[in-house]
Amino acid sequence: MEEFNDWTSHCHDLVHRATKAANWFADNVRASVNPLFFATHGKFVVTEGPFEDLMVRSTMPEFTAEEKASQPEDIKQEIMRWNERKK
Repeated sequence: MEEFNDWTSHCHDLVHRATKAANWFADNVRASVNPLFFATHGKFVVTEGPFEDLMVRSTMPEFTAEEKASQPEDIKQEIMRWNERKK
């Protein structure tokens, strides 16, 4: 069960990181190519649930300035750590 929980947690983390990347990408496209890119929807969101309380929660993940400055090196290191755990 612990292995499944680790895998599930890792998958959720990847979805949040991918959504952060999509929001960062959209911000850059709006800033330098097309101000109307994804403008009607605004930002990408992650919706999760239902949880134990039967609630569904939506978040709008975005990279902090520090996270943006450390990319893509942090992602490469995380992939290497995950692959080492699986050996």
